[in-house]
Order: sequence, then structure tokens, then C-alpha cells
Amino acid sequence: MERQEPSVARALTAPERRCESFPRPGRGSTQGARRPAVPSAWPTRPGLRSVQHLHRPAQPIPRADRARGGQTNVRSARHARRSATGRFLVRISMSIPSTREPAGTAAEPNGPLRRMCWIFPDRESIKGTAMWQDFFWNLYAECAADLGLAWSRHAPEEVTVDASVPGKPRIWVDQEPVTPQDTLFITALYSLPYQAMDIFNQYALYAVLEQAGFYLPFPPQVSLIGNDKLATMLYLDGSPVPAIPTWRLGTGRDVGKYGYEVGMEQVSYPAIVKPAGWCGGGGINLARDSEELRGLASLAQGGDTTLVVQPYLGEGTVDYRVYVIDGEPYAVAKRIPDSGSLVANASRGGRMEFPPMPPELAEATAYFAEKLPIPFFCVDFLHDGERFWFSELEPDGVILPDAADPERTLQRDITRARFAAYRAGHARWLAAGAPRGGAVRTEA
Repeated sequence: MERQEPSVARALTAPERRCESFPRPGRGSTQGARRPAVPSAWPTRPGLRSVQHLHRPAQPIPRADRARGGQTNVRSARHARRSATGRFLVRISMSIPSTREPAGTAAEPNGPLRRMCWIFPDRESIKGTAMWQDFFWNLYAECAADLGLAWSRHAPEEVTVDASVPGKPRIWVDQEPVTPQDTLFITALYSLPYQAMDIFNQYALYAVLEQAGFYLPFPPQVSLIGNDKLATMLYLDGSPVPAIPTWRLGTGRDVGKYGYEVGMEQVSYPAIVKPAGWCGGGGINLARDSEELRGLASLAQGGDTTLVVQPYLGEGTVDYRVYVIDGEPYAVAKRIPDSGSLVANASRGGRMEFPPMPPELAEATAYFAEKLPIPFFCVDFLHDGERFWFSELEPDGVILPDAADPERTLQRDITRARFAAYRAGHARWLAAGAPRGGAVRTEA
């Protein structure tokens, strides 16, 4: 979803910085011509949303009506890559079913959906539970209520299934019966170290829910791609914004044999080293040479934690999170790290702003929306002072609050729009005949 001394205790997303020893366009490398300097203040463009014009009603917003006040849609014809049927291309063997609007399907926004169930392993600490409850869980329930929906959070073991009658499974959540018509499930994968024992239970339950015919706004395949940082880069290798170079190495009992170094010959130092599948800015480390990389790998061995290595982009790199709803860039959060910090996550002390959408990121959204035909996701980018880098995919990215707004207007607005997109997706899915697998699939 959010010191100065490197540590290997926790890990994931954050601004990784510039390392001059990594070849970069315009600095004597062969990767291409240097891009023009990026302006320090982003111009306001029609259709690019900022805090001032993100005040929307708590009802689903038709795509055609989303531009307000005479604004035009942010995606031009040049970037309208999806066809009228919503078809998409997949470059790897795994395909992602579309959970957005198929051609010829009429959506009824006030359909039978009554409840959203969020599957979440019950392993948070007392302090963590209290913090996240206030940070977003309570707000999620309130925003769902604004849409006339019940919202609840459940551990995987709270779901019970009776499949004794072929073709007629019965499902209960915390002893309450639910059906594919009245309930959808949010099925993110949580894989921090203290949740490791729950990973199989989460995926197994998600497979059961798919086969039982429930609508899943983002299918389990998306978590497979989004949770591993290198899998993300490989699946989205056609990104208009270049991906930050990434190396992946496994750790384990033989890490002291340094077998992983066979693929590390192009790594330059200093470099960022972090777990491949954590979140929240934990575990980000700076390796100044290959010996420090070896030391970090040996520590990661204690938890069999797979690592990724990426260039250090330099102090002052900022993180941009683009919230994408129904294929459109809806809002952007800019996260700025403390001086000397390797991370900009809000949970790690980063400062947040909500500026107008940078045009380069708005235009790149068309590609991500084509590859990820789901109602909601976040894309994280890094800006090193000169250019953007594609950093991470967050299918369940945390919607950050605006610290300057005690009413949390923007956080509520994005959350309501997200849940409205889920509800509309569920209605379209029912109108399409509720295909098994929980998603509307399109033909390539």
C-alpha cells in the first residue's frame, strides 16, 4: 500500500535514487538521447485532476460524464489503445481476465450487490491494528456505507464452503451466508514476513471463490504479478515510462556460495537492495559494494527472503503514485522523503502532496490500463530530478490521506470512486452472465 543507516529488518517500495555509475541516457551511455528537462511546476491541463476539482458525488460516475466543468478526457485518441471490445494483449503465458466493461454489456449501478468482504490475515500487532484502523479501515467502511454497501474484513479461515451438491456450492463468511449476486471479495495478497504462513491459505481461498462463481475485482493472477517486483517489470516491459533496471536473487542455505553473482556483473554501486515482495517501505537498504550486498543477502537468508537490486537514483528522488480507476488516471500523490532517507512512504515519515497530474504519467496510463483491465490499481513512479522511472504496480495501493485536510476529502473521494467502480464492475459481470472465475473475459 506507504534510517539513514541501512538496515535489513523490513522492506519494499520507496524512492530509489540515482547512481552515476549506472548508464543513463544523455550521460555517455548507448541507451538513447537525453530527454528534455522536466519542469519543476506541472502545468494544469484539461482533464488532469488535482485536489481542487476532486469533489465527486458518492455514486458511480459514467465514464462519458467523468470530465467535469467542460474538461476533456485525459486520454487522447492517440492513447486510446483498448479496442471497443476491451481486448488486450498478453506477452507472457499468464493472462489477466478483464473485470471492466465488455462490449454490449449494460451496467445497472444499483444492482443486487450488498456487501464487500475484504480478506486479510489476522496477524497484525496491537499497535499496527490501531494505526491502520484509523488510517484506512474505518474510512473504507464509511465510504462503502455512502454507496449503500456493507463492508467487512475477514481472515481466510472465516470463509466456510459446502460443495457437497455438485454445481451448487454454499458459502458463509463468519457464519453468514453469501452469494455471488450479493457479495464481492477483495482478494489482495499479503506477504510480509509475519504473514508468510498465510500465503497459501490466501491463494487457495481465492481459487475456491473464483471457481464458486464470485466476482473478484482483481483476480489472483494480478497479485502474482504485482507482488514480485521483477515479475511486474517483465509483464509491463512495454511501459512508455522506462522501468528502473532490476536484478533478482534468491537467498537460502547456500547463499554463502554466492551463486547469484553469476547475474550480477552489470550491477554498479551504490545500489538499492530490498525484498522482492514486501510493502510499505520496509527493508530498503543501500549496498555500497559487492561485499555489502553479500552481507545483506546473508541476513535475508534468515527468512528465505528473495531480494531485488536496483540503481540508487540519488538523494531527493520523489515518488509519484497514480490512482487509476476504470482505466483512467484519477489522481496522483507525490511522496517526498526526509533528508537522507531511502524511502518516501507515509508510514516511514515521507511528506505527501497532491499536485496536478504530470502529463507524461497521465499519457502512460493508457498502456497500464490495457495490460491491467481491472477497476482499480495504482502505479508508482520515481522522479530523480530529470526523468521518470516506472517503479512498481500496486493492485491494492493504499489511498493516502491529505495531512492538511482533517476531513480527508480527497482520500474519501478516491475511495468512493474505487468502490463505485467495483460495484459497477459487479453489475456488468452479472449482466454478462456471471462467468465462472469471477471476471468478464474477453477474446484476444
